[in-house]
Amino acid sequence: MEPSLPDKKEKYQKRKRSLCLGNEQNQESSQSQYVKKVMSEKTQKRENMKSNSIHLRLLTHTIVLFSLAQILALIVADRIRTLNEMSVTLTGGISLSMFLAYFAIGTILVLLLIKLYHGQALYRILFFLGLCSGLVTVFQMVFPLPISLFVSITFCVGLALLPIIWVHNIAIIISSAGIGALLGMQISWTVAAWLLLILSAYDVVAVYVTGHMVHMARAFIARQASFALIIPESWYGLYEQLGDVRPSGGFLVLGGGDLILPMFLSVAIAPINSNASIGVIVGSLVGLLLNHIVLMRWQRPIPALPMIAVGCLFGFLVGLGM
Repeated sequence: MEPSLPDKKEKYQKRKRSLCLGNEQNQESSQSQYVKKVMSEKTQKRENMKSNSIHLRLLTHTIVLFSLAQILALIVADRIRTLNEMSVTLTGGISLSMFLAYFAIGTILVLLLIKLYHGQALYRILFFLGLCSGLVTVFQMVFPLPISLFVSITFCVGLALLPIIWVHNIAIIISSAGIGALLGMQISWTVAAWLLLILSAYDVVAVYVTGHMVHMARAFIARQASFALIIPESWYGLYEQLGDVRPSGGFLVLGGGDLILPMFLSVAIAPINSNASIGVIVGSLVGLLLNHIVLMRWQRPIPALPMIAVGCLFGFLVGLGM
C-alpha cells in the first residue's frame, strides 16, 4: 500500500529539517574550529610579544651594565696611570704563560673546593675577598688607602646584610672595573688578545665538553657567592634576594670573566691607541648582542666569551686602522 500524499509530505519535511540541522551543526563546528584557531593564533602572538619584550629588556639591561663596567675600567686605569706617572704599562708585567698558570691553578683549587667542601662560609669569604680587592682599587682614586679599605669593607658588609640583586650588581661593576684596570695595566695588548682567544676556546670546552664551568657557576650561585652580573627578566626582579637566583630561572647570568677579559685589551691598548681601545668596547657590545640573538634562538645557556672576544678583536682591528 502506497503512502498517502500527507505522509510523503511529512517525510519530506523531516528529511529537510534533518539536513538543515546537519548543515547548522557542521556550520557551528566550522565556526567553532575557526574561533579556536583565531584564539590560538592570538595567544601565540601575545606569547611571542611577551617573550620578545623580555629578551629586549634583558639585552638592554645587560648592555647598560656591561658598558658601565667597561667605561669605568678605562677611567680607573687612566687615573692610576696619572697618579703613578705611567705612560704605557707597568714594567715587569704578567706574561701569558704566567697568567695561564695562575688561571689553571685557581681553576683546580676551585674544583677541589666544590668537591670537598659543601658549606657556604668559605665560598662567601673568597667572594668578598675578590670583591674587596677590586673595590679598593677603584676607591683609591678618591680616598687614601686606609679610607679606601674602610669604604670597601663597609660595602661588602652592606651586601652581606642586604643581599639584593641591584646592590650585588653595583658591587660587581665597580669591583670588576678595578680588577680589569689593575691587571690590564700589567699585561701587553698582545697578551690580552691571546688571552681572549685561548680562554674563549677554554670556555667552549668547559661548557660543552667537560661541563665543569656550568657546575662551578651553579655551585657559586647556590651559595650567593657568584662574581657575576645577575640580570632578571623584569625590573622588579632587581629587588629579589640573591638566594632566589637560579640559572635559567628568570635570570641571565653574565660571568666575571666575560666582564673583565675585554677590559684587559681595552686598558692595555689605551695609552698606545685610544681608537683601538674604544673599538674594543664597541666590538664587545656587538659580540654581546650577537650572543643574545643566539641565546634567544637556542633557549639554553651558552658561553658568552667567544662572541664577545670576536667582537673585541674585530673592533680592535677596526680601531687600529682609523
